[in-house]
Amino acid sequence: MECFDKKAVKILTNKFWDHGWRRNWFPDGYHPYPEPSPEDFAYAKEKGLMFDEQIIPHDEMIPRLLKAKELITFDKCAAAFLCSLSTREIALRSVIVSKLIAENMTDHKFTPYGLRDDSPNFKGYCQGCLDCGTARIGAVSREMDIYSFERIKFGGVDMSDPYRCMFDLETFPVEHDFTPTEEDISIFRNIISVCESCESDDAATQLCQKLAGVFKSNKNERSSLIEVLGWLRILSFVKIRPMRGSKNDWDSVSNWRGEDGIDHDMLNKYFGRYL
Repeated sequence: MECFDKKAVKILTNKFWDHGWRRNWFPDGYHPYPEPSPEDFAYAKEKGLMFDEQIIPHDEMIPRLLKAKELITFDKCAAAFLCSLSTREIALRSVIVSKLIAENMTDHKFTPYGLRDDSPNFKGYCQGCLDCGTARIGAVSREMDIYSFERIKFGGVDMSDPYRCMFDLETFPVEHDFTPTEEDISIFRNIISVCESCESDDAATQLCQKLAGVFKSNKNERSSLIEVLGWLRILSFVKIRPMRGSKNDWDSVSNWRGEDGIDHDMLNKYFGRYL
């Protein structure tokens, strides 16, 4: 199963990645990421992985998000997620979170909160929407290309961003037939088993370490998969816990611990037909 053209993936990746993120901040200020040749850009655009420059206002993004959620069912999202486990098509994993967030989003207009950039008291806060937290204007082409790259490279980043959810749903290869194999289901069962066998004080970081070797992945891919399980409340927490140390890179599972285990009701809700 190959959902994304390999040449287009390489063109997209080369824009942002060269043994790590390409630098775009220099002593003299911000430099845009290097653009591909016009021919390469046209190819990656035709394959649905790169995008023309555009500005999408909040009040255009929300209707697009709500429309896009109707293009795909939870069952297809779950099937795509499972199919990604043996094939390592990690770009298929975040769409089930995007579908969930879109289903819980209401139609609304931009209602501002916070300080504007031109406020005399501006101290770095951006004016966002009181309802969904996103900015009035956002998602120029550079950001859309980054959404595309992060989905291909890591399986999705900042999964609660409505702009990213809109992108995820609008560009998902819905025409593909996703049928999980016995290998996919076996891998998923092993992942769930590892989640259930964690020590009571294990956090998501320890879970990420314990999943190494359970399926083909690197640390970033395992972290993204864990975040998906957190957003689906399969990895659900029962109480707020203090952060460990000075840094915490987790979002949906920052409060999860091994003692919380697995929420089998949520597991069956999304994946029951395969288990």
